[in-house]
Amino acid sequence: MVLLPQRGRVEQQIALRNAVYSQIPGAILIPEAAYVDSVAEAREITSAGTAPPPLRMQWRGVALLALVLLAARIWPPRNQQLRSLIEILLTLAAPVWLILGGNYDGTLHTPQTVLIGITLIYAISLSMPRAWRWNGDARAWLSAGLVVVLALAIGLFLQGEASHLGAAPGLRQVLRYVGWALLQQYLICAVCTERWRLITGNPHAAVYLGALGFALLHTPNAALMIATFIGGLCWCGLYLRYRALLPLAASHAASALILSTLLPVEILHSAEVSARFFQ
Repeated sequence: MVLLPQRGRVEQQIALRNAVYSQIPGAILIPEAAYVDSVAEAREITSAGTAPPPLRMQWRGVALLALVLLAARIWPPRNQQLRSLIEILLTLAAPVWLILGGNYDGTLHTPQTVLIGITLIYAISLSMPRAWRWNGDARAWLSAGLVVVLALAIGLFLQGEASHLGAAPGLRQVLRYVGWALLQQYLICAVCTERWRLITGNPHAAVYLGALGFALLHTPNAALMIATFIGGLCWCGLYLRYRALLPLAASHAASALILSTLLPVEILHSAEVSARFFQ
């Protein structure tokens, strides 16, 4: 058993953990700040025996959220600002629980998949009537392309010997990521940033809050949070100017693929988030 110091950056703690495992593969690491709780939990598990995950409790949570989302759509508050705030919170509730709560381990289990599904249905229903459009004019595409140029410049500047140029993504992976980027841009821009503008009455504050929410959803990967905050500032600002999603999705996907290809793994840590970041 090894007590893992919790000082310095998260990346430094992970490097220390990996160094311990390389020398002592069978080591049991206990976080320094959670020593008492970890030992107490271990004793409780030992005395009670191992038990399967409480799936019934997870399904209860899914059912409860579904009822809350349905109620929010049927009986929304009359106050526009309060309504917008509730819609932001309910849209982000499931992703925040998964990522900030450390409940995402790289695999979406059935209750989690259903949770995301009903959240997406709710978020899509918020675009009736639609305040955005799919395609943009030449200026929208040109502005979104400048974000890709910025990502390329950063990637080339920080490129190391351990970049992944030899493992460039295939067409299927690119198309899949464009769809994933389109979904993220819809949630962060068309849902959250649009409503932050209504709440604050200030487009600059809306852009900042939209980008901040986007960055927090990439916790605890510090480098990725910085990258998504900068990108979020650009994309949220462009959304409020042009209200076009496809240029933003293409820019998002291209920038992410460029950075993940050029940057060494010790910077972005394979773009992992939530509990999977520590694996």
